[in-house]
Amino acid sequence: MANIKFDKIAKLRVKMHLSTGYLAKLLGISEADYQKVEQGNFEINEKQLDMICRVFSVPKGYFYAEPNNSKAVLARAKDNLTANDEAQIAEFLNFQKFLGKKKNEELVVG
Repeated sequence: MANIKFDKIAKLRVKMHLSTGYLAKLLGISEADYQKVEQGNFEINEKQLDMICRVFSVPKGYFYAEPNNSKAVLARAKDNLTANDEAQIAEFLNFQKFLGKKKNEELVVG
């Protein structure tokens, strides 16, 4: 899967205090292969990425590197948005809401 930022997977795993063995078991791969995933040296499939997203409660877009032309969708007139553009914008807005809730929870707890 091209453009995935595998280091983000590792950062979330550490933040959530999960072991590489635990995630390897969830993904149905060896712990050694999972460690390669975090290094970007092991290809995961769509189903495995979905599982990672569920574990960390993040949208798939969170793990993708920003392509050079990522701002192109924002430059289009509203009437020219594709269904995919609208879906990406909705996913982004939902993720921002998620981050806002997490930030508020951290402020209350901390």
